[in-house]
Parts: sequence; C-alpha cells; structure tokens
Amino acid sequence: MKRGKITRNRVLKVLRVAAGLHQQDVANQFHADQSLVSRIENGQVQLDDEMEARFVDACGGYPLVRQLMAQLLLMSERIQRQRWPLKPA
Repeated sequence: MKRGKITRNRVLKVLRVAAGLHQQDVANQFHADQSLVSRIENGQVQLDDEMEARFVDACGGYPLVRQLMAQLLLMSERIQRQRWPLKPA
C-alpha cells in the first residue's frame, strides 16, 4: 500500500486484510462480484454509511472496529492540517 493520506477505502482494505479475508470473501457477503470490492478499496466507488457498515461487518467488524476507523480518519485529517510530521522545536 502506498504511503499517503489515510482514506476510508484504505482503512476498509486494512480491515479486510487484518481479518484474513480475500476480496471474494467480502464480495460474497455483498452478493456481488469481487471487482466491486476492488473498486471500493481503490476509491472508485464511494460507500454510503449503510454500505460501509456492511463492509465492516463482512470483515468481522464490531462497534469497536467502526470506532477505530472513525478515529483513524480523524487523526489523518488532523495530521494533514498540521503537515505531519512536525519538525522538532
């Protein structure tokens, strides 16, 4: 995975990989093609909140996982605003 901004699609991919699942495994939960999961993870498809929750659930997600995802995205936004890493004083 390339370095850069933490985005929802990247977090979703990390969740899937951390759960030990293949894209096809998640696609089966959606009753969709593997290509849909690929497009989601590559940011080509934007998910609404309900679909995002289904994706997280398909990865074995729990409320704690959703909370972690929200925190990661918030941290990313803060880091981007501060132009992280900050240089030492």
